[in-house]
Amino acid sequence: MSVVLGMGWRGLSGTILPGEHEVAQDWETSLPDQVVVPLYQLHAGHARCLVSPGDQVREGAIIGSPPPDGVAVHAPVPGRVLAITEITLPGNIPSQGVVIKTGGEFDILGRVPEPVDWQSLEPAELINTLVEMGVEDIRDQDRSFITRLRHMSGFQGQGAVIINFSPNEPLSKTHEQLLKTKPAALAQGCSILSKLFPRARIHAAVPSGLGRELRSLKAELRARGLAVKIRRVREDYPQAEPVLLTQAILGKEFHRSVNLEQHGVFILDVPVLFGIYEAVALRKPMIERYVTLAGDALSASRVVKARIGTRVGDIVGDAGGVKETPARVVYGGPLRGVGMESADTPLTKGYDSLILLTESRLFPRPGQAEPPGAEACFQCGLCALHCPMRLNPMRLYKLLDHGNPERAWREGLHACTGCGICSYICPADISLTQNLIRGRDSLGERKD
Repeated sequence: MSVVLGMGWRGLSGTILPGEHEVAQDWETSLPDQVVVPLYQLHAGHARCLVSPGDQVREGAIIGSPPPDGVAVHAPVPGRVLAITEITLPGNIPSQGVVIKTGGEFDILGRVPEPVDWQSLEPAELINTLVEMGVEDIRDQDRSFITRLRHMSGFQGQGAVIINFSPNEPLSKTHEQLLKTKPAALAQGCSILSKLFPRARIHAAVPSGLGRELRSLKAELRARGLAVKIRRVREDYPQAEPVLLTQAILGKEFHRSVNLEQHGVFILDVPVLFGIYEAVALRKPMIERYVTLAGDALSASRVVKARIGTRVGDIVGDAGGVKETPARVVYGGPLRGVGMESADTPLTKGYDSLILLTESRLFPRPGQAEPPGAEACFQCGLCALHCPMRLNPMRLYKLLDHGNPERAWREGLHACTGCGICSYICPADISLTQNLIRGRDSLGERKD
């Protein structure tokens, strides 16, 4: 069986969402009639499917056993397995998907979880719990979340854990919303981190504009006697980049491709910290995700909580719909996210934002056959002025264009993080970021 994909966004018009800077408190979408649960995990491969069509599954039951570097996959809803099908995830990633028709009694929804004595667990047991509960990361660091945990756990010196409270992309409000509404859970997550990495110092990297939201978290940390170092960082994107976080928090510079965990540095985002809390303290599997809905096709931003595997079109429609049919829907963010071809695409664990854009926000511009080349540059210097790595993107672009990649590498191409700012800010619409990433990765593979 295959899932028929059609855009289907026009049917999502609905009520107007809150104002631009308002974010709904714990908005929870309706339970889906059907879910399609992906078995593929980034940098870990496919979980082994444990169910067959016709099987009845309970809410939270394991339906996929973890691959060697991955985690278990759970049923987000109770019901009957309709099919095991082939689906395409954002980024054109093929995956198996478990189709479940919702029905039956819920074991997690509406139940007050019993306390769990996790304090007696050793670090290896905590990692095994995260594997069993299906906790995954929301940032792509070339290694799976579990691999990074294991590398960090094996570090023998005094390490550093950095909790990132900055959005990974512009428009995302998920980190901020969790800080506002879940301070006790985040503080308990910090307790779990201190048990998981007993020799590490925990730092909270908080944007300078979130002072008021930070008070409750500080109070919760004090109540638990946790020595978490609160560090204020710039609000500007891309402050969440690992290379910029380590510079700001630790005063250390690491190459973009360095395995930070083997140097005793572990970075995680607030949504992942919340997932760790639920997995360890509540024994709740990761069957839902807080997601920011944003973009000019919507009236405003909203943070929603939705079940993994829910059709993205249903999430948008249930949260208020669109005011204009989106020309592009992006998983992740407007600068580095990946596009999706259909409203039928299921929600996955790997992203915390869903951006709906009209044609006016697309790049290249509608009707533009291909982005202009270096000849369109009129030397405004904006790309160099705004590059967070202090590079000259147009200079590097021209060196690559003229067949001189080695010189581009020496002049800093290797340090490009691919943040997308140079392409976004270029008034000539030159596709700087894509070409720099292509040249960087191609040359980097040869040097490796």
